[in-house]
Amino acid sequence: MICTRCLYTVTALIALMTASTPLTAQTVWYVDDDAPRDPGPGDPTVSDPDEDGSKGHPFDAIQEAFDVASNGDTVLVRDGTYSGEGNHDVYFESLHLTVRSENGPETCTIDLERLGRAFFMDQETSTGSIIDGFTITNGFVENSNGGAIDCTLFASPIIRNCRFIGNEAQGLGGGVACRGGSSGLIENCLFEDNTCFGAVEGSQGGGLSCFFNANPAVINCTFLNNSSQHGGAIDCSLSNATFINCVIAYNHATRDGGGIFISVADPTFINCTVARNTAQTVGGGVVLAGAVLPAYGTFLNCILWEDSPNEIEVLIGKASVRYSNVQGGWSGMGNIDSNPRFVNPGGDDFSIAANSPCIDAGINNSLSTDPYDYDRDHNRTEAFPLDAADRQRFIDDPAVPDTGSGSAPLTDIGAYEYQLGLLLDNPDPGLPGQSNRVTAQGAPSNSRVYFVYGVERGGTSIPGCGGDLSLLIEDARLIDSAQADSNGTAFIDVFVPGRAAGRTVYFQAVVKSACHMTNNIQYTFPE
Repeated sequence: MICTRCLYTVTALIALMTASTPLTAQTVWYVDDDAPRDPGPGDPTVSDPDEDGSKGHPFDAIQEAFDVASNGDTVLVRDGTYSGEGNHDVYFESLHLTVRSENGPETCTIDLERLGRAFFMDQETSTGSIIDGFTITNGFVENSNGGAIDCTLFASPIIRNCRFIGNEAQGLGGGVACRGGSSGLIENCLFEDNTCFGAVEGSQGGGLSCFFNANPAVINCTFLNNSSQHGGAIDCSLSNATFINCVIAYNHATRDGGGIFISVADPTFINCTVARNTAQTVGGGVVLAGAVLPAYGTFLNCILWEDSPNEIEVLIGKASVRYSNVQGGWSGMGNIDSNPRFVNPGGDDFSIAANSPCIDAGINNSLSTDPYDYDRDHNRTEAFPLDAADRQRFIDDPAVPDTGSGSAPLTDIGAYEYQLGLLLDNPDPGLPGQSNRVTAQGAPSNSRVYFVYGVERGGTSIPGCGGDLSLLIEDARLIDSAQADSNGTAFIDVFVPGRAAGRTVYFQAVVKSACHMTNNIQYTFPE
C-alpha cells in the first residue's frame, strides 16, 4: 500500500513553494558560447582571458557559472548551441538557482552529444530552483535515469518552457526523471522522440517518469513520439502526479501502456488528450498494472481516442473516468463515446472543431483552483483558467447544448477549449427579396473565407481537413468566398429571393487554409 502520508500533494507543494521567504535577488551570471571577446567561439575550453561571468565577459559553459553562483542567483544563457565540457551533467548540489535562456528554446540549445544528461539535482535544498527555456537534445545515460534531467531525493524544481528532444535513458525517464520524493512543477514543455530502454526489469517512461513518491504537477505539456518498454510517454509508479491540459499522442510501448503506464499509484489527469498511441501488448492509451498491489487513476474531462490495441487496460486496480470521451466507451458519469473531431491530428493539432461533441461537455469543478496563478492575474482561488494553448477556458458555445456538469459556461472535454474566435453574424438586414450582407469576423488576416448554406442541420466534410472537420449543415452549398482584411473580417453581399420568406436557412463560414470554421447560424427569414 502506498504511504499517503509520505506523498506530497500538489497543494502541499504549492504551500512549500509560495510560503517560503523569497530570496533577495542577487547576481546574474552570464553564459555565451560565442561572445565577441572569446577567441574560441563554440569551444568551452578556449576562453576570454578576462572571463568572469559578467555581461561583458561571460562564461563559456554553464557549469562555470554554477561553480561561482550562490543561492538566489540567476544563470542567464545567451542564444547559441552549448556542447562539450561544462555543458553536460551540470550539478545543482545544494544551490537554489534560476538557470534560463535569454530568448527561449527556439534559439538556445544544449546538445549533449550523448555524453550524459544536462542537469542533475539530488538535494531537497534545491527545491524551487528553476530551469527555463532550453531545447535539450541528444542526452544519454547508461543504466541510469533521466536522459535530459534527473531529480531525486526531494529535489523539486520548476521546469518550464523546455523542449526535450531525442534523449535516452536506460532506466527511468528518457527525457526527465522525477523520483525519490522529487515533485515540483513541469509546465509548457515538449517531450518528443525520447526513448527509455535497457533496464533489466524493464524501462519506464519514454518522456517522463514519476517514480516513488514523486508527485509533480505537469501542466500544458505535449508528449509526441516517445517510446519505452512500459509507458511510451509517461510512467507513474508509486507516485500520485497531477497532469492538466496535456497532449499525449503517437507514443509507443514495446510492452504495455503506449501513452501512460500506472503501477501502484494514483495519478490524476484533468483535461488531457490521449490519442493515437500504441502498445505491443495491452493498453494503447493507458495501462494500470502492478504485481500484487493495485493501481488507480483518475481521468476527468479527458479524451482517449484511436489508441491501439485499446484505450484503457486495467490489469490490477481501478480507473475512475468521468465526463470523458473514450473510444469504445467506459463506465462513469458523463462519459461519451463519439468522434472528438480533432482539427488536424495528422499535423499534431488535437484541438477540437466546431461540431465536436466535447464542447461544453465537461465537469467544471474538476479543474480545482489555480494555485500557481497560471494566468498571472494574482488570483489563486479561481478555477484553472487556461487550456493547453494558454487560451481561455470556460467559453460557452451557444450553438451547442450544455451536456456537462456545473454552471455555464462549461469546460470542454480535452486539452483544448473550442474558441469562438471565428464568428458569423446573422444576415443583414435579414429580409427576403433584398440584398443581404453576411459577415465573418476573427479569420486569419488576408485569408480566404468560404460562406456556405443549407436547409437542414447535419454534416458535410470539409475537403483537405483530414475528414475530421465537418460543417454543421447537411448538403452544404457554397454561396461565395471573400478575402479577409487585415483585421480578419470578410463579408459577402447576396440577394435573397422572395420565396425564402418564412423558411429556415443554416449559414456557416470556413477558412480551409486553417481548417477552422465559424459558429452555425440558424436563421428564419420573416414572412
